Amino acid sequence: ELPEVSLHGLRRSFASLCWELGIDAKTTRELGGWSNDQTVLKIYAKLSRGKKQREIEKLKSFFA
Repeated sequence: ELPEVSLHGLRRSFASLCWELGIDAKTTRELGGWSNDQTVLKIYAKLSRGKKQREIEKLKSFFA
């Protein structure tokens, strides 16, 4: 049996996937139907551990 998923959960997953793939907030907002970029960034798009680690590695490489 699959877990129950809310509309909010689906929208959050969509925004987080866009963020993970490097799709900008404006495009994500337009595709997802949000009224502004800040809603996408503050509420819906969540940073994954993998993306966070990749960004840390970029910074380390820059300063090396």
